[in-house]
Amino acid sequence: MTAEEIKQYLEQLNDELRLMEIKGEVSLYGGAVMCVVFDARPATKDVEAVSRPSSEIRRAIVQVARRNDLPDDWLNDGVKGYLVEHPQRVLFVRSNLPSSFQKRIIFWL
Repeated sequence: MTAEEIKQYLEQLNDELRLMEIKGEVSLYGGAVMCVVFDARPATKDVEAVSRPSSEIRRAIVQVARRNDLPDDWLNDGVKGYLVEHPQRVLFVRSNLPSSFQKRIIFWL
């Protein structure tokens, strides 16, 4: 996924959450941050993130995957086992899905 594709899929995720009347947060990590924030690489195979509320966002992630012929885990939380607390910086804010590249887990409900 390129930076533009990641942004497009996150925009669609926001739209799905709006339809579900869910507000949540997605915090990006890894290759997605390197693509979207730092322009340090052209693409990544998946988006590593931590999200909350996780079960509702997971349902929206699957909807975006099916719409775009992506694997259901195109956005996954495999990174959560490696996290430590540190400051965060907001990357962009959408109506139902504020996103940040994470330095600390903060939940917006």
